[in-house]
Amino acid sequence: MKENSDLPLIIEEFIDVANEMCYYADMLWHKGYVQANGSNITVRVADNLLLSTPSRITKMSIKPEDLVIVDMNGQHIFGKMTATSELSSHLAIYKINPDTGAVIHSQPPYTSSYACSENFPMNLLNPEEVLWIDYMAFAPFTIPGSSEMTYQIETRSKGRFVLVLQNNGLMTWGETLRDAFWRTDVMENHCKIHNYIQSRGDTPREFTYRQMMMLQEMRQKYFK
Repeated sequence: MKENSDLPLIIEEFIDVANEMCYYADMLWHKGYVQANGSNITVRVADNLLLSTPSRITKMSIKPEDLVIVDMNGQHIFGKMTATSELSSHLAIYKINPDTGAVIHSQPPYTSSYACSENFPMNLLNPEEVLWIDYMAFAPFTIPGSSEMTYQIETRSKGRFVLVLQNNGLMTWGETLRDAFWRTDVMENHCKIHNYIQSRGDTPREFTYRQMMMLQEMRQKYFK
């Protein structure tokens, strides 16, 4: 590989993924899905390697050279900074869902507001929600980065793609970073729609059983 930049070679090897991570980190920031230095992203770049956003840095200004490489045991491989302090949560999802290629932890406001309340809107109201959310998982509040949080994630995220963390935020994942981000976006829109309906004192119109079966069939074909 030609040394055609000032980037370290180990990051240059994964430059396309690094640029994509910076793009979606910026998207999270500009959509208001993060707060302060919160939120974190990891992407699998090899069977045993993850590219991770660093700890304690705003997602608005992340550059490829800021990213950190860790192995699937959480060991630091490369980077001038340390990986996200909630790396163990990401590793739990990769472990229990081995096809996962990327994980996002964020705090989108409508989703987080419901995560901080007793009544989370469960009914999926449009085809995109059925396609990208499907079944939601929920984890009770535990201290971020703790072994208890890792346990809760491992036991509740298998076969799912969306995990609501009570009094914390949202975790989404998928085969690609784009898929993980779209699930974040769709989940926030899901909560926003429910909030608008509730604020009008209106009642959500639910899918019929037949409609839901047809949408589930569509989803199975899409992800086949």
